[in-house]
Amino acid sequence: FLIMSITLVANILLARMLTPNDFGKIGIIMVFVNIAYVLTEGGLSAALIRKTNATYTDYSTVFVFNFIIGLIGFLSIAGFSGVISSIYGDQSLQFPLIISAGILIINSFQFIQNTTLLADMRYRDKSIYELVAVILSSIVGVVADYYGLHVWSIVVMHLSRAIFLNILYLVFEKYRYSLIFSKESFK
Repeated sequence: FLIMSITLVANILLARMLTPNDFGKIGIIMVFVNIAYVLTEGGLSAALIRKTNATYTDYSTVFVFNFIIGLIGFLSIAGFSGVISSIYGDQSLQFPLIISAGILIINSFQFIQNTTLLADMRYRDKSIYELVAVILSSIVGVVADYYGLHVWSIVVMHLSRAIFLNILYLVFEKYRYSLIFSKESFK
């Protein structure tokens, strides 16, 4: 509830400073990024939570898969950003779309920590990390808009949320990433 409230307040503040056109641009951008995000996660985190005695190899396999799919999603959105901009008749969408797609790569580094927290039923810790990330990114977004970044302020807000959450996970959860990929584990 608190996370949603802070996000709502930040969006209200941004809505007062941005034009409806700016919010429409962000809406278009986030549709593509969110669709790619759902495909990136692919349900493997839920499979890890359900699996009894998940091994380090299992977690590593999911990390590698999520990273590769995140990279493919980023490259796809970056590659089609010109086409998407042309479809909507607004070439100013292209660069914010590419930068926003970077969230897919950044988020691939947090799937394992998220999964571990959920599997260990550490909901309180997960909520605290997300709350801190939302507070910091909301401040960054509002300050960015105050300095005239407009559409970029929302892009920066979303990107900084992913970065802050990753930093918190890296500092407090200390998962060591590995490039081990097991076909058996993946199956």
